[in-house]
Amino acid sequence: MIEVPITDTSLNEHLGALPPDGLHFFTLGSPDGPPGGELRGALVHATRLVNRMRANHGLGLLESYMLGQACVAAALLASTLKGQDRLGLRLDCEGPAQGWSVEASASEGGFGVRGHLFLDAFTLAELPKTFDTAPLVGAGSLTLTRQSEGAAQPFTGRVALKTGRLAEDLAVAFLESEQTPTAFDLGLHFDREGRLSGAGGLYLQALPGATVSLLERAESALAGFKPIGRFFAEGGQAEAWLGASFASMGLVLRGGAPVAFRCNCERERFAKFMANVGSEKATGVAPGSLGSGTAGEPPSAPAVSPRRSLLHDLAEEGPWPVEAVCHQCGSRYYWSREELLGLIAKQALI
Repeated sequence: MIEVPITDTSLNEHLGALPPDGLHFFTLGSPDGPPGGELRGALVHATRLVNRMRANHGLGLLESYMLGQACVAAALLASTLKGQDRLGLRLDCEGPAQGWSVEASASEGGFGVRGHLFLDAFTLAELPKTFDTAPLVGAGSLTLTRQSEGAAQPFTGRVALKTGRLAEDLAVAFLESEQTPTAFDLGLHFDREGRLSGAGGLYLQALPGATVSLLERAESALAGFKPIGRFFAEGGQAEAWLGASFASMGLVLRGGAPVAFRCNCERERFAKFMANVGSEKATGVAPGSLGSGTAGEPPSAPAVSPRRSLLHDLAEEGPWPVEAVCHQCGSRYYWSREELLGLIAKQALI
């Protein structure tokens, strides 16, 4: 992945003063409740993650808010992953936003999130007066896909949108698909100049043996405390937020992990794709219009004879430099005509 520089000096100074991004795991429960707790949860600080996403995709304020919430949600759901598990969250809607797709993956170094809007900019008759995503979304569906390490097929669940507000629709999705009471809080805070100064989220889910009263108490506590996005914008520590919110509910901190906007796309992988796919006459791929698939990386393609591949079309017809774009992270890779000819020569030697 190529990181687009964040050139706003004030924003860089602000980000440098904040605690690190990361996921923090915890449980809540009464002393006489189940040994593992009655509720499990995760709190994520994601201010750098969302700013990196915004810079890489070059998004405006509303677009950053929409995709930023999705990335925070994916980071929270990453807390349920193990090993090399992956999950995807997708919104398809009829409103001006059209939808988005985000992914989260687990690794030894923590959790990575990537994703993109279906439209880079929303077309609106007038600017909304509040950060309410419902008018931008309208009718649609929310799809959650889990790919467990070693599993042959992913598990996919899809629900119709009820509100157009991601936190609420996610709670409905978990209740309908898993019959498990779950609550989400997704907070993004912008300063007066439109900078994303704080981002975070909370995930709470009932465990077997949980009492409804504890879940209700936990949700009520959120209403009386400072919003998560604003709290992190002011330099707050995640442990302090959890302590202030849930100290009287048997809070047990259970570790954490780093989280970042991260993509595994590489220039070499795009080059391999160009070398392996047939020419546009055989495949319908137009020269100079490369782009990644929905997984954020070049789609697989059967190997063809090195005598004729997409490389030949691009080297002969251009336009140069050829550009390949990773939709999931916004990275752009370029090749001059000379580099394309070099790839063709290398391919002929294989």
